[in-house]
Amino acid sequence: NCPGVANAGQTDSDGDGDGDACDGDDDDDTVLDGADNCRIVANADQVDTDGDGDGDACDADDDGDGTADVNDAFPLNPSETADSDGDGMGDNFETKFGLDPADPADAALDADQDGLTNLEEFQMGRNPLFNEASAVQSILPLLLDPEPEP
Repeated sequence: NCPGVANAGQTDSDGDGDGDACDGDDDDDTVLDGADNCRIVANADQVDTDGDGDGDACDADDDGDGTADVNDAFPLNPSETADSDGDGMGDNFETKFGLDPADPADAALDADQDGLTNLEEFQMGRNPLFNEASAVQSILPLLLDPEPEP
């Protein structure tokens, strides 16, 4: 499958009839092998979440947190690996903000009364104990009128 090029194993990763030894794009994803971060796994977008040089399509630990994606509840979040209660929030997040990693009910609560559940705050990367809207409203008058009258 590679006339003129030694290719004893006759490997043809993308099944296009051209052996890998003479095929410039072994996975047929339109990214040439020299620039492809997953040479034999198609990944035209070349996403590499953890920046380790291996594209997510062929990287066993996409976020580089030391936990293989198959065992990681949050394979694209290097700060989280477990969700003991299955509520969608990482155990580290719950522990950090005084929530209970063993109680799924706390995901639906709104600890800071800002209209967002704790789960929504987690998904947005926000502090579930700090009401950002309230803080903005309290400083907004100062921003609009920085020199209040005496």
